[in-house]
Amino acid sequence: MIGFNGGLIGADRTTSISTASGVWTPGEQIKARRTNVWPVLATTDPSYSSVSLLLHGDGTNNSTTFVDNSPSPKTVENNYGNIISTAQSKFNGASIFCNNTYMEYAANTDFEIGGDDFTIECWYRGTSTIGSPGIVSKGLNENTAGAYALRFLSGSDAVRFYIGNTNSNIITGTTNVRTSGEWNHIAVSKISGSTKLFINGTQEGSTYTTAYTIATGGKLHIGRFYYSVNDGTVNGYIDDLRITKGVGRYGANFSVPTLPFPDS
Repeated sequence: MIGFNGGLIGADRTTSISTASGVWTPGEQIKARRTNVWPVLATTDPSYSSVSLLLHGDGTNNSTTFVDNSPSPKTVENNYGNIISTAQSKFNGASIFCNNTYMEYAANTDFEIGGDDFTIECWYRGTSTIGSPGIVSKGLNENTAGAYALRFLSGSDAVRFYIGNTNSNIITGTTNVRTSGEWNHIAVSKISGSTKLFINGTQEGSTYTTAYTIATGGKLHIGRFYYSVNDGTVNGYIDDLRITKGVGRYGANFSVPTLPFPDS
């Protein structure tokens, strides 16, 4: 949109692909075009075909309908209390509320990461410090090591990335994600054998370079650490959860999304 002074309204003065407030003056437009930094607004995702799960958490308050906007939509197999809540949201006025509850998707090849690149990310706003829960995890069955998880440990507010191959948390963050009372963007990304954890676009913990292959089989859990029976359920809000198989989206610090993830 062109403003009264000829500026472009709605595009930020950066190379970000996200729409933001601001006005480009005619002189800035000319300079940006000459230096090839004219912004491209985020309307599509170049890696959308590799998205395995995309949950915006949109809907009416207390709804139990969770829409997957990935190219191959999945339906929740079992829901153990999760709801759509309008009490908190990062985008679009609603999110998934896990009140020490969880839901699960049936085993699917789209969730099988193996030894390939991947990205698991979401916005999270915690409300409790109880137990050792997971935000998202995939496992073979209770109390059997395998697969992966973004989870917490009892007594700690930092998020961890867990893999069952070593039955350990291979990367541990430092930011208080669990009880900060704020929305935090969490992402774990593997590119060419290097796995990194990012909180709000900044890498935390060490880069994990030991080779591993994620175990196959098992359901995908939203709001639960599959390995724990008694205290594995999280208490908090999840918005814009996205799993990308075969693509590591983040290799270095980045600007966090300012819009919901694209649906195409």
